[in-house]
Amino acid sequence: MANLNKLKIVFKAFRIKHWVKNILIFIPAILSSDIFNINIFFKLLIGFISFGMMASSLYVLNDIRDVQHDRLHPLKRDRVIASGKVNLRKILLVSFFLLITSLVLSWMISFQTLQILLFYFILNWIYSVYLKKERYLDVLVLALFYIIRIFFGSSISGTELTSWFLLTSLMIFLSVSMRKRHLEIKIMNNESLSGRIYSLPDFSELKTLSLLFAFTSLIFLNIHYHFFLKITSHIQLIALNIFSCGGVLLYFDDSNKSDDDMVSDFYGRPRLLMFVLSFVLLYLSIQWFKL
Repeated sequence: MANLNKLKIVFKAFRIKHWVKNILIFIPAILSSDIFNINIFFKLLIGFISFGMMASSLYVLNDIRDVQHDRLHPLKRDRVIASGKVNLRKILLVSFFLLITSLVLSWMISFQTLQILLFYFILNWIYSVYLKKERYLDVLVLALFYIIRIFFGSSISGTELTSWFLLTSLMIFLSVSMRKRHLEIKIMNNESLSGRIYSLPDFSELKTLSLLFAFTSLIFLNIHYHFFLKITSHIQLIALNIFSCGGVLLYFDDSNKSDDDMVSDFYGRPRLLMFVLSFVLLYLSIQWFKL
């Protein structure tokens, strides 16, 4: 029982729950139907594990770096490292092991995937040391972390990404990143954010920008539907927009208490159902117009 509890603590430290973000790796292959190719699917699974290991390793390294600030945060002070539940030397060794294993696995897939993963590692380090303290630039980098996952998956499946798809994705993830900062302020209430550059006066501005980027992504998505996917059926366009708008409205439900909205949304059933329905509808529409 004691060993099981230790294992749970380790899993919590490496935030395995956050591996859900790496589902983005599969998106290019799903939209191009390459996901049904066994060879590509197997490589994507290896890529999923590789990126997960890299992200988990970086989570631990960043938590060790930010431990003093996290101890002053109402939620982050309960994290495994900030609360002192683990031996830092041991978890650091495991973190380096995951980092090396991650690079080896990505190199086994291709040199290109290794390059993308190394770029993610370097950008994450620069963000942690410098860019996290730069107003709004930090939000852009957070959005790029999601985009890199899509590029990583694209390099594995060989799927070409259109500029409109990338622009739409960027708008979506800028909205997600703005939302993350907005929720951090909400959780802190009137307290100052230790180690952060946003405060209570930024609350409304961040929420407005998050909504703006969300609905801008819907505009770009419709352009993508009409001009690139050649979807001209009014019924399909209306259905797609109803589900997309519904997903946005559920996403901005203020009942969420987590400071990582994307992860909490995945485990929240009503929101997850709406996002899954939207994605399935989009996928079916793409396949329909391929015929």
